[in-house]
Amino acid sequence: ESAGSGTLLGWLRPAACAWTSPGGAHNDEEDETKAASGLPRVELTWCALRDVLPPLPAAAAAAGARGGGAALEAPHLSAAVLATTLGLVCSVQEALEGCPGRAEAVLPLLQVVEGVLGANNTEEEQEEREQEVVGPWAQPLPAALASEVQRVAQVLGADTKRCVSSRRPLCWQPGLAGAAGWGSSSSSSAPPGYQGAGAPVKQLAPRFEEKYTVRKDKDADREKAKEKQLRRQVKRERKGAMRELRRDAEFLEQQKWKEQLKIEEDRTKRLKANRAWLDEQTATFNQQVKKGGGLLKGGGSGGKHLKARGTVQR
Repeated sequence: ESAGSGTLLGWLRPAACAWTSPGGAHNDEEDETKAASGLPRVELTWCALRDVLPPLPAAAAAAGARGGGAALEAPHLSAAVLATTLGLVCSVQEALEGCPGRAEAVLPLLQVVEGVLGANNTEEEQEEREQEVVGPWAQPLPAALASEVQRVAQVLGADTKRCVSSRRPLCWQPGLAGAAGWGSSSSSSAPPGYQGAGAPVKQLAPRFEEKYTVRKDKDADREKAKEKQLRRQVKRERKGAMRELRRDAEFLEQQKWKEQLKIEEDRTKRLKANRAWLDEQTATFNQQVKKGGGLLKGGGSGGKHLKARGTVQR
């Protein structure tokens, strides 16, 4: 920012000396310096400065290429660094063309360029600056370089004003536009690009409930909430009815199984009783057969004939 602050431009000096030396000679150490600083390698052209500044001595150029201090204070280096800086500023301004926020980005650069010209310095600051700056840095700028600085300052200032004036105001409601005096887009007081106020936001009457309760079926519409509640109740009743039907079916199935089991038990008992009676009859018959079969004869008229004959056994 200050022409006398050598520390601000110290990182530019070795590279600038190498670029302005005859043949553009450079070594590996200078390449590392440029790579660390991030400054791209460009070919500096003097343009109109050739007619104003004397030629750079060969000894000074050689000393500057070696990193010596003799050429670091030469006016050629100051002019080269300032010209390179102005070129970079113009490149930044062109790169930001069309960006809505370029005014905020270019304004610090504009202040620096105006500071070089001394446009923003008061008389006291100018006197204090002249007392502090000594050596070759205190020499006035050449006419060609001063005109270039002034041209860059004018370009940056015009671009900043154009960017700010092209911005549309943050106006949405018609009342705000009327208060600002912009009744229509054709009004002379309206800023450039103003197309009038947009449609206002639709306002709806809010619905308040005196007894608000937080519940699951809370909805903006009470009818929808009631319908939702009834649907949920019907669903709950349907589930309950299906559950009761399943329980009844299970109960009936159990009762039917119990009745069938009882019938089977009764049948089994009757079969067992019949089988026991048959077994008993079979045992009795076999016993009579073993005894000679006397008991196998039954009573009747045949017994009278035997008794009369006296053959009845006692």
